[in-house]
Amino acid sequence: MKPSSPSKSLTGLLLLMSLLANIPTLAKQPASVNKLKGPYLGQTPPGHTPVVFAPGLVSTEHRDYSGSFTPDMQTFYFTRRDNQIEKWYLQQVKSNNGYWQESTLMPRVGRPILSPDGQTMHLGKKYMQRDRQGWSVIKSLGPMLDRDDWGIMRLSSSNSGTYVFDDYKNGDVLRISYV
Repeated sequence: MKPSSPSKSLTGLLLLMSLLANIPTLAKQPASVNKLKGPYLGQTPPGHTPVVFAPGLVSTEHRDYSGSFTPDMQTFYFTRRDNQIEKWYLQQVKSNNGYWQESTLMPRVGRPILSPDGQTMHLGKKYMQRDRQGWSVIKSLGPMLDRDDWGIMRLSSSNSGTYVFDDYKNGDVLRISYV
């Protein structure tokens, strides 16, 4: 039997150290994350009585906000403000073999609202389009909507291309842009 080379041993040691270093992070994950199964993140479908949504996963000690499901109900996006480090992130909870798994996609840019076909994620004045790798780079909606005097936090679109959005810089008015 041939002994391992020093570089293979070092690589193995570095891999083991990396895994061990992530144990505290993994331990912070709610125990329910890997156990949630079924539609609506394993929650009872919506009814007439308001209830806390997905406690421990979406409703946590952090500020979890602005949820949006894909049309096939297999992925849920929302924003989270980590109260310990005071930073916002875009979160994804995706169904994998029937079980829901959460991941952080990127720092938050606007509030995620999906287009009716699920191919565009509106992020206030910005947006991303679904591509083969996942989501495109963040893009501007263009000069008509990318104005300094408008404060767009949430923007939704219709199948016909109509935009409806808030404008917090001008008295919280709602604006509608027709195609």
